[in-house]
Amino acid sequence: MSKEAVAHPDESAASSGDDEPSPSSADRGPVAQIAASWARISLLLALTAIAVRAFNLFEITSLWDDAYIFQRYAQNLLAGHGLSWHPAGEPTYGLTALLYIIPATLGRVVAGGNPSLGAILASTVCGAAFVGLTLRLLWTHTDGSVKTRAAATLLFLFCVAWSATPDHFASGMDTHFALSYLAILLIVAHRFEQVPNRRRAVVLGIVGGLAFWVRPELTSFGLAIPAAMLAFESHRDQRKLSALALAIVGAVLGLIALTNWAYFASVLPLPFYGKSMGRYGGALRQAYQGVAGQGLVEFIGYYWPLFLIVGLETTSRRRFFWRHAPPLDKAVLAATLVCLSYYWLLALPIMGMSQRFYQPAVVGLAFLAARTLGRWEKQLSGPLRSLSPAGWSIATCAALLALWATLMPKLVEEGKIFSTKISSRRFVFDPMREAAKKKDGPRSYWFKLDEFAKLPDDLVIATTEVGFLSAINPHKRIIDLAGLNDRAFAHRPFDPELLLGRYRPDLIYMPHEDYKTITEALVSSPQFANYRHLSKYHTRTRKFGVAIRLDSPHFEAMNALCDRRSSPSAAAIDKLRSYEP
Repeated sequence: MSKEAVAHPDESAASSGDDEPSPSSADRGPVAQIAASWARISLLLALTAIAVRAFNLFEITSLWDDAYIFQRYAQNLLAGHGLSWHPAGEPTYGLTALLYIIPATLGRVVAGGNPSLGAILASTVCGAAFVGLTLRLLWTHTDGSVKTRAAATLLFLFCVAWSATPDHFASGMDTHFALSYLAILLIVAHRFEQVPNRRRAVVLGIVGGLAFWVRPELTSFGLAIPAAMLAFESHRDQRKLSALALAIVGAVLGLIALTNWAYFASVLPLPFYGKSMGRYGGALRQAYQGVAGQGLVEFIGYYWPLFLIVGLETTSRRRFFWRHAPPLDKAVLAATLVCLSYYWLLALPIMGMSQRFYQPAVVGLAFLAARTLGRWEKQLSGPLRSLSPAGWSIATCAALLALWATLMPKLVEEGKIFSTKISSRRFVFDPMREAAKKKDGPRSYWFKLDEFAKLPDDLVIATTEVGFLSAINPHKRIIDLAGLNDRAFAHRPFDPELLLGRYRPDLIYMPHEDYKTITEALVSSPQFANYRHLSKYHTRTRKFGVAIRLDSPHFEAMNALCDRRSSPSAAAIDKLRSYEP
């Protein structure tokens, strides 16, 4: 008998089934068989929709710029330079999701060194792991009958299928890696909850502490789970084991902090300083004003069934939840709310497309919804026996039809894209070929990106958008003006004298227009007079102008590239100005 049954004998007796089998298990008629078949078909449809969406996105244009940052680190790691941004440079803590370097590096190895293919393979494999691990979590590590767990599983899959979550199968980012980690953490936590012992406490502590290297904000899950078990568990022995797990989490976090400082000379990831400490000025925050709230609304819109189940349990039945729900549920709820609040109110949502910053809540919501349905089944087992088995089967079929009606249009749309991709066979992952694309390609944003990349590797480039640029310039030194991969610009406000006096970049792709503070400091520096500056209107690109150093050994070659352009007309400049950032 489980600890939950011991703690709540009234509920256990109600759900033991000693009186008579429940209608859901006793009904073996034709209507129930149809309902079971439709449930299996629904499962297949949802998985198919997710897989087809992932396949349709499996192309180089789906990759996000920051995905190439992981590939830059993977390249230097494989070359024996350690975790460094610059080839043969000092260790750099530029990766917020430090452990994602493992799948990123493996992807690059499998791809034969191709950064684009390596990036997309890493996120695709992590996406498959996220779906598989979460299905195991919901099916094996939650309570309730087979049909209750099946209902939770189908809700989760359908929400994923019609949401923006599959976008991250091909983004090259760490999103699905974080989701996979959370599924593993909850599986480990549930095993400890069911059979607490010293070995499982140690495993829970280690896995929970590693959350910082998965993504620092996920440490809320690693700390909340053993802390809640220590605070709310009634059994003294389990409280001791929970205290052990919590102590190990703290020890792992302390060891991580010491390792980060010793190796990187930075306890926190460099992006934290720029994005969370206001180093970019108010202009950037103003540019992203409302973006976090819009993303949260979209995320809730996709996953509203899970939010509804959890919300009903924790608001209308809040007294019961806080008195009788297991400590693990309380911990997951608290950590999920902390993450959602942090992303909504504090984090600067740069590269926050497809609700990237809210995605870690998916696993927690799915787990809580499944556990809630299990509790509801136990508490309503008596009234449910009075309902007609055939009526329940018909209601199940009706609910499945509603899910199909929602999903089928999306599946048909993705099916058309799938057939087009199969017939056209567009599976080319050549970053240099991609860089040469002009219409709606990288060259529409970056001035002669592919041609500058052909200059010698001692050319030093500075910019704020370093991802794709680093992929086609793998051996060049690239200065990250935003400080996400450069400690000199991360730990203090941007210093143009440091950039132009010490680093002396040969080529500057001018900062993104959102970084107004950096741009103003750069162009107002006296040393900037040593650069020939062409704005984006003169280069006829949508985003970035260029500046080339007059005394650079590569000036003649760069100047020739800058001169091979036609002067834009007034109409062309007006058209360029009309582009949205």
